[in-house]
Amino acid sequence: MLPKSVVEILKSQKVVFITDPQKVEYSFGNGKLKVWKEEIPYKDLLGVIFVQKPNKTPKVRKIPLILPPLELKNIKTHSYSEDEKLIRLKEVCNYVGKYLQVYLKRYLGKRDPLGVSKTKRTFWGYVQRYRENHVFWEFFTDCTNDRKISDVELKLGRYVAQALNSKNGIYGYLTLYLGILIAHKLGLKIPSEPKLVVYLFLPSIYAMVNMLEIKEGVFDLKDYSKIPLRGQVYTFLNEFLNNEAFQEHFLFSLKLLS
Repeated sequence: MLPKSVVEILKSQKVVFITDPQKVEYSFGNGKLKVWKEEIPYKDLLGVIFVQKPNKTPKVRKIPLILPPLELKNIKTHSYSEDEKLIRLKEVCNYVGKYLQVYLKRYLGKRDPLGVSKTKRTFWGYVQRYRENHVFWEFFTDCTNDRKISDVELKLGRYVAQALNSKNGIYGYLTLYLGILIAHKLGLKIPSEPKLVVYLFLPSIYAMVNMLEIKEGVFDLKDYSKIPLRGQVYTFLNEFLNNEAFQEHFLFSLKLLS
C-alpha cells in the first residue's frame, strides 16, 4: 500500500547527502553516522546519498547507500521477467508521452500559455514587444502497440536523455536516488537492472527537471544549474517536499514498483 504523502516518511527518518566525500568529514561506527559534529543513529536514517563518488565505498552493512552513477549498497533488488518489464515500460511510456506532457504545458500555462512577454528596442529606437516561448519540445509517444522491449526503450530513451543530460540533470539524479531510498523503505520491487530503475522513475525525473526549467523561464529565476552543489541539494529537497504537483508524478513512479 503506497502512502498518500511521501513527506511523512522524510519527517520520520533522515536522508544524508554527502556532496563532496573528499571534503566532508564523515564516519560510520558504533551504530551511528557521524557527519562533522552531528551524530545520527542508524535507526533514524533512511539512507545516505553520495552526490559525488568517494574514493572507497564505506564498509557498512545496515545503512542503504547510493553512489553515483547508480551503485546500490544494502538495498534489496528484484529480477523482472521479460513480460513484466514490457508491461511496466509501456505504462511509463504512455504516462510520460501523454499525461505528463499535457500536465506540464498546463503548469506553464498558469502564467501565459504563449510564453513570456518581453520588450526590446529596435535600431530606430522603437519598443517592440515579442513572445519568448518557454514550452519544451514535445515528442508525443504512444507505446500501446509495441510488442518488443527494445521498441519501447527506444522511445523512452529520448525522455531519459532530455532529462538526465540537460543542464539541470543533477536534479533528475537526486530524484532518482531519493526515490530508490523511499522505495526500499516501503519494500517495493526495485529492479536489479540499473537501466530499468531509471525508466521506472522517469515520470518523476522528467517532471522535476522540466518543472525547474519552466520556473526559470517563466519567473525569471536564476539558472538552477549554476547553484553550488550543496545549494542544489537544498533546492531539490525544497521542491520535493513542497511541490504537490511534482509529488503526484513521484507517487506514480512508486506505483510502477508496487
